Amino acid sequence: MNKILIIILFFLALSCNFEEGIVDNTIKDYNILGFNPESNELVLFDIAESSSNSNIYSDANGIGIDEKISGLYQFRDRIYLIKPNTYQIEVLDVTSYAKVATFDFSQEELVPKKLVFHAGATSAYVIFEARDFVYLLDITNHSPARKIQIPDIAGDICAAGDKIYVSCPIDKSIIEIDSRLNLTKHIITTSKPPLFLAISADVDKLYIVCKEEGKNEVQLLVYEIDGNKKIAERTHKVHQKQDFNISSIAVLENNNICLAIENYLIFIQGN
Repeated sequence: MNKILIIILFFLALSCNFEEGIVDNTIKDYNILGFNPESNELVLFDIAESSSNSNIYSDANGIGIDEKISGLYQFRDRIYLIKPNTYQIEVLDVTSYAKVATFDFSQEELVPKKLVFHAGATSAYVIFEARDFVYLLDITNHSPARKIQIPDIAGDICAAGDKIYVSCPIDKSIIEIDSRLNLTKHIITTSKPPLFLAISADVDKLYIVCKEEGKNEVQLLVYEIDGNKKIAERTHKVHQKQDFNISSIAVLENNNICLAIENYLIFIQGN
């Protein structure tokens, strides 16, 4: 079976489209799984055959996806779809795309925002819109296992080994959670609101992207994961804009940072 490379296409669509060569350099034995926000369809691109299939979900489940998907993740043999309008995370089999489970947060009206996984365990961590806690999820039994309180509303989340990092933009802090104990272990403070987090390709650096509302510049902080020592601080001005919103972040193989800002891609040195 071909391996699957998951791409959230609506992030990439901010700057280019499929015909412009998103997959020009993609390894040929990989398929690309994406989501089309206009038709609410999962789309599987077969690189070797230069073809696509937008019926994989309906063929497997007898019904299409009838709502917005804001996040798409693969971990081991499962695919996870964040469905914010119904307060759910839907779980699919990675081979058949059949629905196998649902995390339902509708009773508390919790809107899932982002999901990360503990690589060596059977757990995941999810943050929610406008909530000051993180949920630990049991992905074997498909149920919430624990609520972890943080100082303020969560902005972003990422994972590096046993460490889970959560940004709190209002509080201007980054919370480190020790996944072995699921307790807050360390707090990094910032001078500007931390909006996005990412981990270097070699998993030894934490990238923090900060931005103040009304400003046309982005601040990148680089921390060593072992020791939580700041090793770099860079500021990048976006001269074309008085103000802007960052929609997504990606770390390239050379550890440079790529930011999607409206119809621009901004690259900042990460090393």
